[in-house]
Amino acid sequence: KAEEEEEVKDEAKVEGTATEDDVGTSAIAKEGEKDDDDAAEDAGGTSDAEGGGEIAPPPPPPDASDDPTEDRPESDEEEEKKTEDENDAGTDADAAGADDAAVAEKKEKSPTEDAPEKKSIDASIFTGSNYISSEEGALYPPEPHRYTLVVSLACPWSHRTLLVRALKGLEDAVPVANADPVWDSTNNREEEDAGDAAHRGWVFARRRGEKKKVVEEEEDNDEVLVNPATTGTDVDDDVYVDPPLGATSVRELYERAGNAAQFGRGKYTLPLLWDSETSTIVSAESADVARMLNSCLNDYASDPGLDLYPPDSREEIDEVNGWVGPHLNNGVYRCGFAATQSSYDDAMDGLTRSWDRIEDALQKRPFLVGDTVTEADVRLFVTLLRFDEVYAVYFKCNARSVSNSPTMMEYCRRMYRAAPGVARTCDMDQIKAHYYRSHVELNRFSIVPRDTAFMRLLEDGGED
Repeated sequence: KAEEEEEVKDEAKVEGTATEDDVGTSAIAKEGEKDDDDAAEDAGGTSDAEGGGEIAPPPPPPDASDDPTEDRPESDEEEEKKTEDENDAGTDADAAGADDAAVAEKKEKSPTEDAPEKKSIDASIFTGSNYISSEEGALYPPEPHRYTLVVSLACPWSHRTLLVRALKGLEDAVPVANADPVWDSTNNREEEDAGDAAHRGWVFARRRGEKKKVVEEEEDNDEVLVNPATTGTDVDDDVYVDPPLGATSVRELYERAGNAAQFGRGKYTLPLLWDSETSTIVSAESADVARMLNSCLNDYASDPGLDLYPPDSREEIDEVNGWVGPHLNNGVYRCGFAATQSSYDDAMDGLTRSWDRIEDALQKRPFLVGDTVTEADVRLFVTLLRFDEVYAVYFKCNARSVSNSPTMMEYCRRMYRAAPGVARTCDMDQIKAHYYRSHVELNRFSIVPRDTAFMRLLEDGGED
C-alpha cells in the first residue's frame, strides 16, 4: 500500500495535481497548471462587507505561495542588445558622411515619427518576463495568426484563456490547438524500449488520426489501469488546428520548444501560448496568457474596447481573485484529493464560506466586480460550470450546488451568453471525460456518471 501511495504522489506531482501531502498543507491542489491565484498572500482579511455587493475576503490560507516568475533567457537579451548596437553603429557611420541638410531630411522621414503611437502595455500585470508587446524590437510583437493557443477544453485553466479569446472576439486572429481530454502515455520510443515508467499527460493523438490502444487489466492486478481510448467526444476540424510542430503530446511541445530550458522538465501543463515564428513558448501561465489576450492584440479583436482587467478596478479584482482562487477554484481540488477527514472538512469549510459570500454579492450586482464582466468572473465561471457535473460528485463538494441556487444559476447564464463564442468553449462531454477517465487513482474503472440537467438549465433556462 505504501508503494501505491508513493506512485500516486509521483503521478500527481508530474501533472500538477494535488498529492496527499499537498492538500491542506504546503501547496494548493490543482490540475495541469501552476497556481496563478497567489494574490491571496497579499489580500488582507477583513470583516464581511455590508451592502453595495462588495465581497470581503477572508484571511488567506497559509499554504498560498508566490509563483516563480518566468525569466527570459539571458542569451536572447544579449543577442538583441548586440543587434541594436550594430544597427546603431551602422546608422552613425552613414550619417557621418552626410551634410546637415541630408541628416535633417532623414530625420523628417523617420518611420518611427510617422507611425501612429501605440499604447504601451503595463508589464507589471504579468508574472513572467515574456509577453506580447508592440514596443520596437520586442521578441513577441502583436500579429494575427502568429500565436497558437494550446489548450484542453476540459481543463479549467485552459478554459479561462478560451473565455477571454471569445469575449474579446479573437477567434479569427488566434488559432486554437485542442488536446484530447483523457490523459495518455507520452513516453517516447526510447523510454518505452527501456521500460521506463509511463508518464501520463495531455496528448494530441486523436487530432493526428492515430488510434490509441485500449489496455484491459485484470481486476486483481495491482498496477494502475490504463484509461480507455475513446472519449465519446468529437473534434471540430473547422474550429481547432493541428498542434504546433505536429506534436503528439504537450510534453513534446515543451521539450522541442526553442526555449525549452526556461521551463525545465517534468511538468507539462496547459494552457500555453505558442509562437510559430520562433517555435518558442511565450507563456505557460494561464493568468499571463489571459491578460495578453485581453490587452495585447486589440488591433485584431472584434471587441477591442472590452477590458477585463481595467486599471481602476485592478485592486478589487486582485482582492477577489486572492481568496476565490484558493478557497473555491483550488478548494474543490483540496476537497477531492484530501487524504484525511480533517483536511477534507477544512477545505469544505473554506469552500462553503466563499460560496456564500459570492452568492450574497451576486444578489446585489450582476458580476463580481461591478456591472460588467471582468477577469474575476472568468475565473469563477470555469469552476461553477464544472461544479454540479464533476466537483459535487467526484470531489465530494456536495454541500453546495449551482442548479439549486437561483442566484448562481442566473449568474452562469449571464456568463454563458456574454458573447457569441462563449458557448463553444463549454464542452461538458470533454470535461467529464477528462476528470472521470484521467485520474485512474480515483476512478479505477473510468466510470462516467450520467449527465444531470445542468447544461439544459444553462442553455434554455429550464423553460421546457
